Amino acid sequence: MQNNMINRWILIIGTIILSVLFLINDIAYYNSNNESTLSKKNPSFLFDNKVINLGLDLQGGKEFLLAAKIDTWLKQLFDSQNQNVLSDERKALFNALSDFYSTHESNNNVTFTLDSLSLYLEKSDNTIKITDLFNGKDKEAIYKDLKDALKTNVNIIRNRIDDKGVIEPTIRIVGDKISVQIPGKQNINRLESIITSSAKLEFSEVIKGPNLTPYEWNHFINLKTSKWPALKNLLSKDLETNLLFLKKENISLFKDELIKLEASEHWFTNYKFIYYDAKSDPRFSNSVNNGDKLLCVVLKKPIIEGKQVIDANTSTDQGLTSGYVVNLKLDSKKGIDKTESAASIWSNYTEKNIGKMVALTLDDNIMTSPVIRSKIPNGECIITGFETISEASHVSTQLKHGKLNLPLKIDYKKNSGPELGKKMIELGIFAFIIGISCVIVFMIIYYKNAGVIASLALLLNIIFMTSILSLLGATLTLPGIAGFILTIGIAVDANVIIFERIKEEIQKGLPPLSAIESGYNRAFITIIDANITTLLTAFILFILGSGPIKGFAITLSAGIICSMFTAIFVT
Repeated sequence: MQNNMINRWILIIGTIILSVLFLINDIAYYNSNNESTLSKKNPSFLFDNKVINLGLDLQGGKEFLLAAKIDTWLKQLFDSQNQNVLSDERKALFNALSDFYSTHESNNNVTFTLDSLSLYLEKSDNTIKITDLFNGKDKEAIYKDLKDALKTNVNIIRNRIDDKGVIEPTIRIVGDKISVQIPGKQNINRLESIITSSAKLEFSEVIKGPNLTPYEWNHFINLKTSKWPALKNLLSKDLETNLLFLKKENISLFKDELIKLEASEHWFTNYKFIYYDAKSDPRFSNSVNNGDKLLCVVLKKPIIEGKQVIDANTSTDQGLTSGYVVNLKLDSKKGIDKTESAASIWSNYTEKNIGKMVALTLDDNIMTSPVIRSKIPNGECIITGFETISEASHVSTQLKHGKLNLPLKIDYKKNSGPELGKKMIELGIFAFIIGISCVIVFMIIYYKNAGVIASLALLLNIIFMTSILSLLGATLTLPGIAGFILTIGIAVDANVIIFERIKEEIQKGLPPLSAIESGYNRAFITIIDANITTLLTAFILFILGSGPIKGFAITLSAGIICSMFTAIFVT
């Protein structure tokens, strides 16, 4: 009996210490009045680097308006339906895009639309219409496909931002654009990448790039781009090393010029340029700035595509480095048309191409470029080179939830203030304090000493619940505060059942200690039954729900588990 009590006290004290440790980050974060501190990466204490975020209604956040990159989408749509890279229809489409870019070269605010496509098709080729490009689909049918792609993107963006259902972003379609509101001010740069990155993953064979010496690489790029002055003029040269590289601000212009060339240059039917982070390579880091890229050439047809990856997760690097990796699992099932599985394709390729370099690219940016050392038979591979777990998780989250069906760009962004006024927020906090106080006062008045113990357990319950929300990085809104109060109110229900059982046993004439033991034993089954039933409901909400519903399920589950712990082990 004494050993059980010691073990119980060790468990209670250990849980309290662990909960307080989880809340240290939150205390430090919200005690800082420096705006720049709040906008930076969350602080980190020991193993914990998450805090409870305040929702849009309490703190405000960042609002993005995302516009569709219709020109890129139409090009992808056409290529997916027409495999003939030399067809007249493809030339007509690319010529129309090229004419549009040339006409509006000095005005980047003009957006390419379906009407633009009709207009420039007529200018460049009077015989080919939109219906000829897209298997008989007219402008209205393509516009419907555009709206469907927007709806799909909303779900993908929501899952990328809020895969656990605890951040509660506001995402909706506004006309032909997507509005995204994200609560809080931390990690905004990372979120910008998450909501706009197409996450087009490809494994491609490297023709010219990191597999060459710096001199050979640079010499090849110089010769190749000399054929196309429009591309060559966008490259910069380091005066000391003669290194040719692409400045960060010229990358989008370079990609626009490539679209113009792809319509007429046969070379681009078999090869393409991809981009290598020059700053990450110690051979070139002193010659470039962050964001600058080196050009590489790969085979245009990828070995493996992102849609063939069935799982992506993050883990520590088991090698000599202290970095992190993204583990990929390729599909091992054959296609409907009995085509070879991705795992089998990768196995055969690695067996036949030992010694060759493969580039793993995300949106044509090289993440890693390993040299094949041996056959990889099990359909598993890793992406290395991540210094922090957040960088690795950023990539795995995008891959796990799929590629955006419609490429997006940020039309504008702004900081949004709290949706509720300062007075309403203060009243919400005041209601929380009053609600908890009323419960505590009632318990003490009605149950005397037992009520004091129950009230202490209630305060511990608040600490435990808050630490769980902090551990998850959850977002707290005003309705969330109301739900928090409700959960705390329900938490004393177990104590009420136990105390009433004890009173019944005392009225029957049992001694106090026997009445306490009997009361707990009789109430235990009732408490377990009620809470497990509620937990099952929360589990169903988490599985079937999304966004705020999933977040509510997590909060409800945390409250139930904490109330059961305090009722059974503490009181």
